[in-house]
Amino acid sequence: MAKMKITALVGVLMLLAAAALTGLASGAATWWWNPGSACYSTYSATVTQLGGSRQDTFVVTGGAVMGVLYDSNSLDTLKIWKGNGWGSSQGPLLNKRHNHTATLLADQTTLLIAGGHYVETYTIEKKTITNQWDLDSAEIYDISKKDPSQAHRNAGTLKEPRSRHTANLLTVGPYKGRILVTGGKKQLKGQTTTAILATCELYNPADNTWAPAGTVPNLEQARYGHTATALQDGTGRIMVIGGFKGTFPGDPSIKTEIYDPQDNSWTNGPSLLHARGNHTATVLANNGRILVAGGSSNVELPGPGDIRDCEFCEKDGTGSARDLFKPTGSLITARSTHAAVFLDVGPHKNQALVVGGGTDTCELYDQDTGQWAQTSTKLPPPDVGQSGLRANLCAFLTNPATGEKRVIAVGGWGIKQISQYSTATFTFEATATFSSTPPQ
Repeated sequence: MAKMKITALVGVLMLLAAAALTGLASGAATWWWNPGSACYSTYSATVTQLGGSRQDTFVVTGGAVMGVLYDSNSLDTLKIWKGNGWGSSQGPLLNKRHNHTATLLADQTTLLIAGGHYVETYTIEKKTITNQWDLDSAEIYDISKKDPSQAHRNAGTLKEPRSRHTANLLTVGPYKGRILVTGGKKQLKGQTTTAILATCELYNPADNTWAPAGTVPNLEQARYGHTATALQDGTGRIMVIGGFKGTFPGDPSIKTEIYDPQDNSWTNGPSLLHARGNHTATVLANNGRILVAGGSSNVELPGPGDIRDCEFCEKDGTGSARDLFKPTGSLITARSTHAAVFLDVGPHKNQALVVGGGTDTCELYDQDTGQWAQTSTKLPPPDVGQSGLRANLCAFLTNPATGEKRVIAVGGWGIKQISQYSTATFTFEATATFSSTPPQ
């Protein structure tokens, strides 16, 4: 545990020093993009895009204030972005948390906010004390409720405390409409040890309950820092990819597993070509491939363990249900804990955009050539007085009235900016800031 803390702290300080020396904004930590919703981060805050007539709106929840140490204070932030600016907030959350999940339910306006990490830092007689543990609490936020007292409610208790897990809405099968939570890590209150989890849970919004233990089979391999992506084959299956396994903080995994919602079972998926965690897994809408990009080979934060290697998963061509991972072009800049989104409009239609992750650069992946190209635009420098790793929490917003689409990069470690990427002009512009300390 101490070794992990030191390694993480050194990584943060190295990146902060680099940002100060260059005067440029650097990339930040994020988590995984799921098709049909926004990028979201369980590394710290979450950014979740709403659906239906509210596709121009996203909700930011939780996060942490970055201090000198790796762990700092958790937040109960709830911020609403609508169109081109902040809307009225119905916050705060019922519980302070980061490294949680915020999953859009089938009604497209309600979020399930589950688990996460809680940390509190305070000083007594000039001595700094930090308490931290993982949470088993969950809450519902319904943006359609105008009264904040009705917009927030408890959503029961997870069977196991967890953070840095994944959460997916099931769209077919006997559990359609429920949320599948997989893996993560667990640190109990008052303890210093951390376990990596193989357990899975189901939340039922109909009766606001979590299914009894054993209802969903466990993963074969315990992991956190993984991705969980819905396959675009009409089956509603979910592929869990990579992550960190073993004894915390763990080693990167090469293993994938596939959940079938029709029979509530897990099967082994194809092995990755390169073990990794803190990567992105992006569905390429034109061909249904899953592009797995970057990640870390040996550390949690952006740093020396970052990799350029990329690969994609597709059918093997034999007519069987088996999938295979195949190599594709490498990133120009190694990165982990970054964000990725598939562009379906504009001059770079049908390309994947990768943002941040230890760098202020952005790259585009051409699914036809399998090659990456660095964009001419970088993430904007931070405002005066701000520092830290650059924005990474990402949403792909649509204006329902005009069809205009923009990519939004939100906050980051010590960054208050909101940056917008225009699919028409192909540039990032800093357009707004948080009014208080931003999610990290």
